[in-house]
Amino acid sequence: MEIAAVGHFLILAGSQKALEPFLETKATLIVDSVEEFKKWLVDGGSEIIRDIQEVPTGKNITMKHPDGSVIEDVQFSK
Repeated sequence: MEIAAVGHFLILAGSQKALEPFLETKATLIVDSVEEFKKWLVDGGSEIIRDIQEVPTGKNITMKHPDGSVIEDVQFSK
């Protein structure tokens, strides 16, 4: 799988098998703090799909927004 950052979005590319875990996700956004976004999104009615976890690039969380969109937020390690 390949990942490219374009502004505050991450674009994923790869085989169908590599991308399968991400097919439900409509967008991946780069954020300054997943903890702050989690609170803001939960307060706004979003549902946690995958809670904050450590990943090789930093931290991420996946949320289902009130409109049904599944969005992943990524915080890169500094």
